[in-house]
Amino acid sequence: MEPTKVLVVDDDDAIVTMIGARLARIGISIVPADHARQGLARMQEHHFPVVITDLYMPGMQGEELICTLKREYPFTQIIVITGETTTERIRRCLTLGVTDFFFKTEDLSSLDTSVSQALCRSVRWQHHVNADNTFRKAACSNCTPLQIVAD
Repeated sequence: MEPTKVLVVDDDDAIVTMIGARLARIGISIVPADHARQGLARMQEHHFPVVITDLYMPGMQGEELICTLKREYPFTQIIVITGETTTERIRRCLTLGVTDFFFKTEDLSSLDTSVSQALCRSVRWQHHVNADNTFRKAACSNCTPLQIVAD
């Protein structure tokens, strides 16, 4: 069985390596992207249930990446790990739907738990959506397409 993969979007190679080593201990591998646009391209290639991202990167910033991910992949759990930021920016990220928030300077021992919980949440939400869609398809099997859209 292939290990669970998490997308890590950060231009700091040392942080990416550290996150990869931490998560490997619990059986999770990472796919790195060194900027937001590369992260979006990787996401289109393989839908990751969890994305860990920095806020400050060259080109597209982390907040814009978060907005795009939440719009395109609403069940993806997003964890921010950043070197510095403001309280207002943290609030905005949480409002956008970020699952958890870490500073690069703090002890990241709880990152493992955060990622594990985010993976469980993503799988659980996706399961409910799939179950709901199966129910809708069964309930609407006699509906015309117009009725389904109007529903």
